[in-house]
Amino acid sequence: MTKKLMELESYSNGDSYWRVACDCTEPDHDAQLWFEKDDDFGQIILNLSIEVGIYPRYNFLENLWQRITVAAKVLFTGYHTARGDVILDEDGIKAMQEALKKGLVHAKASKR
Repeated sequence: MTKKLMELESYSNGDSYWRVACDCTEPDHDAQLWFEKDDDFGQIILNLSIEVGIYPRYNFLENLWQRITVAAKVLFTGYHTARGDVILDEDGIKAMQEALKKGLVHAKASKR
């Protein structure tokens, strides 16, 4: 297993939880992959999550207006669409591929 891929949890029902390290300096940007086996519909569900936020580099007031704007949008419309990046080099891409492969193999091999 590559050093950028971490298996966090593996359950007997086919669910598994993986982490792929991002190459940026922020560890919260790592990709989290959650595989869930759904026998009722014959599906394997992949939930991919990353943290997206407004990070002040030097002080809180630097991004205050942006924070207020995002909060107001959520308050008045009920949603805010955000985009985040996972920065991967070749090893990181291989780790993501390996997580996808291993998560799928684990889900298919388990019995509920």
